[in-house]
Amino acid sequence: MKKFIIKMSSLIIILLLIFIVFEYFIFPMNNNQMTIKYKLLNNIEDVEVIILGNSHTFFGINPDESSFKMINIANKGRKIETDYYLLKENLSKLQNVKYVIIPISHYTLLSGSLSSQEKRLYYRYFNLKKYNQNFYDNLLLLNNPFKELVDNLFLGSKKNNNLSISKKGWRANKNSYNNNLVETKERIKAMEGRYLDSVNHIDFNLSFVKKIDELTKDHNFKVIFVVPPYHPDYYKFSNTSYHKFIEKKVDSIIKYNSYILKAKKINIKQNKYFENSDHLNVKGAKLFTKKLDSILKLSL
Repeated sequence: MKKFIIKMSSLIIILLLIFIVFEYFIFPMNNNQMTIKYKLLNNIEDVEVIILGNSHTFFGINPDESSFKMINIANKGRKIETDYYLLKENLSKLQNVKYVIIPISHYTLLSGSLSSQEKRLYYRYFNLKKYNQNFYDNLLLLNNPFKELVDNLFLGSKKNNNLSISKKGWRANKNSYNNNLVETKERIKAMEGRYLDSVNHIDFNLSFVKKIDELTKDHNFKVIFVVPPYHPDYYKFSNTSYHKFIEKKVDSIIKYNSYILKAKKINIKQNKYFENSDHLNVKGAKLFTKKLDSILKLSL
């Protein structure tokens, strides 16, 4: 019996050690979108422009097409709250940064509270202390699919189609908009449904717009809040009063070194530049980045 207990105890200790090694020393270093972006954020000594935000900037702004030293650390679905904390916790690294670009997409002000999963990923992969949860919710091994963690470890970007992410953090699809009006109307309907149910979310997210603007007061960089380019069909079938509401609200809040850029005025309209009704494709990202470059040069 004593030998059995000793063997079982030894086995448990070995398994616990293996768990600890994988949880804290191996899986947090996986090669995925989060770690790629985090590495970029930690090597910005000579960077002039940082792209934050969600899929609209992740897909829509290509640093390789810019004359500025630019990196794209946007991620799909990221909330403006997280952009604020990423910016705030990395202020000491922004000595040479001239511009920080953050999208004000149609759903930016409608987003609710972060899920436990979102907090865990940004805590473990971006080291955002603000998102530290309880012991269990912080664990990758017990909350993320084991196969996904292993795939990221051994196959890295190949398994997750992240090979298309450039060294500066950008990727986009080559597909062109196909005038699928049913799909476009469904996307718009989903967004406008959230609008009707999200009054409290709007005020909450606007508070982070204000906080981001306030960060510029005592620092040398400027923030450009970008309302992304949308396809003409999107404007055709959407509630224009909501878009005007977004722009008016953001305009009324920013006071320091922040500006709002309304990409609709840049006049990107052709199908060949869009993946769908509200995201640019590869060609669109190239065109938009070139136009954005010209605007930033005029602002210097």
